[in-house]
Amino acid sequence: MNKRIAPLGIGLAAMALSLNAAADPATLEQDHAAILGMSGGYAVDFNFEEIITLPRAEEASEPHHSQAHELVLVLEDRPGFISMQHLLVVGEPGSQDVVKHWRQDWEYEPATVLEYQGGNEWAWRKLSRKERAGAWSQTVYQVADTPRYSGVAPWHHQDGYSWWESKAARPLPRRESKRKDYDLLDGLNRHGVSSTGWTHEQDNAKVVLEDGQPVVLGRERGFNTYTKDPDFDFAVATTYWDGTKAFWAETRDAWAKVMDENDRLYIAPRGDGLQLFTRVFNLANDYSEDKVDDAGVREKLGAIIGEHVKHGKAADAAGQEDLVLAKQADKAEAIASAK
Repeated sequence: MNKRIAPLGIGLAAMALSLNAAADPATLEQDHAAILGMSGGYAVDFNFEEIITLPRAEEASEPHHSQAHELVLVLEDRPGFISMQHLLVVGEPGSQDVVKHWRQDWEYEPATVLEYQGGNEWAWRKLSRKERAGAWSQTVYQVADTPRYSGVAPWHHQDGYSWWESKAARPLPRRESKRKDYDLLDGLNRHGVSSTGWTHEQDNAKVVLEDGQPVVLGRERGFNTYTKDPDFDFAVATTYWDGTKAFWAETRDAWAKVMDENDRLYIAPRGDGLQLFTRVFNLANDYSEDKVDDAGVREKLGAIIGEHVKHGKAADAAGQEDLVLAKQADKAEAIASAK
């Protein structure tokens, strides 16, 4: 059962774009240009600050500020669908590291979106005609090409500035991984694009799920700026991508198949004693060093995904079991640290 409707050619593109009969071709062209306006090379400032901490929170997060450079590559660009991969470059020239960062896929008037439910679980939601009309979905994927969050909204354009904003629930980011007192971030997600670069704003509630009901423990604001930097040399990033892009294409296809075939899925963050992303990145390194061929990659990826993914009712059971194990591990860690 295919959940995603990404147009594959001019004929299908016309069908996808026909939902909003009043759509202005000039506006669609502006939408398309705004999304592609986030590609290229940038100097990036990441800024997050917890602005409200309620008494039920066990701790407050310190402000997070960091800088890096990021190359945003266009993987696919066709009518009604754009996919872009972020590559983070950190360190000084001569000793730089490349981090395969997040990916963002944009789809015009999608039939469904894959939404985060909390507890490492995602589910497809069918959109109404009103939600879809004239709107684009943004689906964000994590470093190992697992889903992260989705939102849907129209683009707006005024005086050379374009913006898009939606609401979305998402898992805790790595900068918040030490926090054990809440389950997800839920809030506003805004992208703004101009001639000099773009911004990514967030206004997030920190939410714990108690008997399935959301309880807010605090709020944070994020403001990340991507400033065009034509003088920075991204050769280390392009070299990395040239050596691994075939592997990551296989990875995207493998995850897409799993997501398309299931209404609901649970993705365990750990398996075989390692984090999921670590296992996938280790396999990527093996591929870049010619230790495994394409057939071997497909086989090993299938095995890894099979170990980490549950779906349907099994997803609910696995989520509850993993939550119990995580709480037991946290308790054991607290006892050990107190000794």
